[in-house]
Amino acid sequence: SFERAASGAAVMVSMSGPSGIGKTALVQQHLAALSRDGLALVLGGRCYEREKVPHNAFDGLIEALTRHLLGLSSERRAEVSVADLTALARLFPALRRLPEVAAASARGEPGTDESRGRERGYAAFKRLIGWLAGHGTVVLAIDDLHWADADSAALVAELVAVPAPVCLLLVSYRVTGIGPAPVVQALAQRLRGVARVWELALEPLTREDAEALAQALLGPGALAASAGAIARESAGLPLFVHELVHDVLAGLSSGSSRLEDVIATRVARLPEPARAL
Repeated sequence: SFERAASGAAVMVSMSGPSGIGKTALVQQHLAALSRDGLALVLGGRCYEREKVPHNAFDGLIEALTRHLLGLSSERRAEVSVADLTALARLFPALRRLPEVAAASARGEPGTDESRGRERGYAAFKRLIGWLAGHGTVVLAIDDLHWADADSAALVAELVAVPAPVCLLLVSYRVTGIGPAPVVQALAQRLRGVARVWELALEPLTREDAEALAQALLGPGALAASAGAIARESAGLPLFVHELVHDVLAGLSSGSSRLEDVIATRVARLPEPARAL
């Protein structure tokens, strides 16, 4: 459906919310269903805090792409330009595992002009995603975009800018009291008016929904009486609901404990070196 809506272009879904709201869980559940049912080729990755790899938002995604390409027959891979693979491999060394790229390197083919290396690599990436999209639906997913570097933001912008391959780019990022991270704000500004972006903001659960989640996790029986207290203490964050329920089910809490007490109890069970850290 998103292919038809995009009219031959990429669609970007931007999911935001505070820490613990369930962004990663929601994305992973959705992507797992797509992969399990064979509805799409899913290539996913995530950013990590203080990671210094260039284009860090695409690091895991390119690893998944490389594994997918290695799983194809040599005849299928022959449909892809070796020059494109080589240009992209200069930005993402993981692609050097492809036999075609390794062979081109062994032949000593001339390198790309460094001043245009990124431009050619980005264009090659778009063509490669377009080729994959010609064989079926393609979904690219990047989690924790708030930790992305400027290079990653530039590649995201290039990927969804017209002309773009027909694919779905699903990104998630954290929003704090002062708003999204600067890299996310800059990317949003860059994409405004030039790409199709659907924004999905996740809000804390209502008290009723948080209590219903707690009851579902606790199951029937006497422990279900703790659901109301857990809902109040969780402040509507699904992560806290899960962790508070965990302690109740493990017999470590009555369900009326404060979140701070639960954390302190867990820390106290750690070995001394871990507590010091």
